[in-house]
Amino acid sequence: MNKNDFVQLVVSQRMDQRIAVLEKRLADLPVELSEREARHSVMEAEAGAFEGDRKKALMKAQDLENDIRDFESRISKLELQKNTLRDAGAIAIAQHEQEEHRTRLMKAEEDALVLLEKAEGLVPQHAEALERISEDAVELAKFREVVTQDSAELEGEIAGLRSKRDERFSDIPKPAQGAYEELAPSRSGRPTAPLRGESCGGCGMMIPPNDRVKVLAADALTPCRGCQRILVTHELWTAAEEIEFTD
Repeated sequence: MNKNDFVQLVVSQRMDQRIAVLEKRLADLPVELSEREARHSVMEAEAGAFEGDRKKALMKAQDLENDIRDFESRISKLELQKNTLRDAGAIAIAQHEQEEHRTRLMKAEEDALVLLEKAEGLVPQHAEALERISEDAVELAKFREVVTQDSAELEGEIAGLRSKRDERFSDIPKPAQGAYEELAPSRSGRPTAPLRGESCGGCGMMIPPNDRVKVLAADALTPCRGCQRILVTHELWTAAEEIEFTD
């Protein structure tokens, strides 16, 4: 191991972290698109509910109109029946039935009017909902294009960055590569850490003097006894952070 190897380890870690961020963004894009499509579907369902409620109101109003005509017919028949009756009791019964039908007729007329007003009120709500859907459909189409474009760009950036990372990583001694790759999954992609004064920059544990001397020599891997991360001198860590690896 030499100083440049340690620099390359830290740069590889930075590249891995960048790749992880890009991969997360790439994975989130279809989720975001799915959420947008779900919202659009909800808007369509709401518009459909307005139209459905309007049609139901009109159908109920039509049923009441049929009842109204039936009541009117019954009232007329009872009126004719009264004119042929001579018995006072029979006439009274016919009159009572007429009053009941008139009461039901008035109630049906009132209910029908309410339903017609409801149906009429739903027309502008449905129209507004359709307008919102139309506007959202345009935005959704644009978002699909953005997702497609961003996905392609992210995939390209990830592939390019991974290629550069693998090329850089391949120059590091095999033992260091193995230690790095073994630690990375359990250390959230941060298998290396800077030596900050007398402590590990990863977990904060105090580093024994003998280990600090080894880290400063930068000629062999020295792990933190607490988190096992590969320790790198502050100087080399800073040098690695100054290296640009993106276009």
